[in-house]
Amino acid sequence: MQCTECTKLYHLECLSIPSNEDDPTTSTWLCPQCHGTQKLGNNDNTLVRYNPNITVRPGKRQVLNSPLKASDERPITRDEMQEIIKDVVTQFQKTMRITISDILGTELKSLKEEIVDMKKSMNFIYTKYESITKEHAEANDKIKLLETENGALQSKVEDFLEQTAPYLSKDQILKSMKSLDLNKGPGPDCVPPLFIKACVDELVTPIYLIFKKSLKSGLFPDVWKSGKVVPIHKADNVEVVEDIEQFQCDVDRMVNWCRDNGMYLNTNKCYRMKFSRKIKSLNTSYKINGDIIKKTEEVRDLGIVFDKKLTFVPHIEHTLTTRAYRML
Repeated sequence: MQCTECTKLYHLECLSIPSNEDDPTTSTWLCPQCHGTQKLGNNDNTLVRYNPNITVRPGKRQVLNSPLKASDERPITRDEMQEIIKDVVTQFQKTMRITISDILGTELKSLKEEIVDMKKSMNFIYTKYESITKEHAEANDKIKLLETENGALQSKVEDFLEQTAPYLSKDQILKSMKSLDLNKGPGPDCVPPLFIKACVDELVTPIYLIFKKSLKSGLFPDVWKSGKVVPIHKADNVEVVEDIEQFQCDVDRMVNWCRDNGMYLNTNKCYRMKFSRKIKSLNTSYKINGDIIKKTEEVRDLGIVFDKKLTFVPHIEHTLTTRAYRML
């Protein structure tokens, strides 16, 4: 509100006056200083000079949120306001840019180091991969070369075997088959010589091919090494032969029992041993699934070595002596 006398401006809140522009008293309002009676003297009759241009209290502080004085009042143009805002925003952006750069530089330093280490590791792996690929290609070339050389060597071996193999013709086989003794018994295949001699014309070709392939490869069927033995009792007690047959039957029943109960015997780990002190004892063969059981002179069972004469000499030599040496 403006005083009509001294034209000074006062804040409505400081004057505790409600803001009402339609109030007629605002056009004739006087400030407290102009409204009051000017003091021309005091009690000691000292004249007081009154001059409105003289500041009575020069050190008086201006009221907060009060309008500017008439001498300081100057409107700010839009361009000046834009320049001020632009300077403030530019300074803020510069400060934020520096702050963000410092934060990112600090936080991303460790990440940058990890990326550098990862790059070195990838380069190392790539180098190793190239070397491994090169070695693999060289190995493949060597394998192909070896396969070629192996094929050539096999062909040479086959040619050599054909040249060095004994000569065999169908006529020789036919002559041997026709000269079979009809009084002989059949072999493991249970085919009698009479049947072979009667069908000699049909059997000569497949038998010739089998013999030729065996001679060429150097391999022969294991069944050719076995034969059917029919014991003929000549002397001594005939019950011994019956005991041998009975024992083979017991072995067959044991094998059948194991098979029925889900246990399969490994003939390579099965051995037979005859307990006897005779110098010349009867030597017999027993089979498991058609394979002859190997013969052994001693066997170890539950830590004890048994020999066929039950002298326990191998047990003393192998077990007790070794244990005594360990104790020493």
